[in-house]
Amino acid sequence: AITPDNEDGYNDYWHIRDLERYPDNEVRIINRWGDEVFFEAPYQNNWRGMWHGDKLPGATYYYVIKIRFNGEVVNFNGPLTVIR
Repeated sequence: AITPDNEDGYNDYWHIRDLERYPDNEVRIINRWGDEVFFEAPYQNNWRGMWHGDKLPGATYYYVIKIRFNGEVVNFNGPLTVIR
């Protein structure tokens, strides 16, 4: 989960540990209706629950991460909660 609005220095943005080891990556975040609300390639470990300058509502979203590893594409996915 991320808590971008409380500005306490903890979980203010979504940091994916060790993603910098895989510079050929892409990150997508999808809402519960299947709409893509965030995309970045390569991801810079700085998403704060925003899309096009607007705050997304507090909710659970779904992430899809693609990395290239040893010439193959590897996918990771799961839930991500934004708490406002």
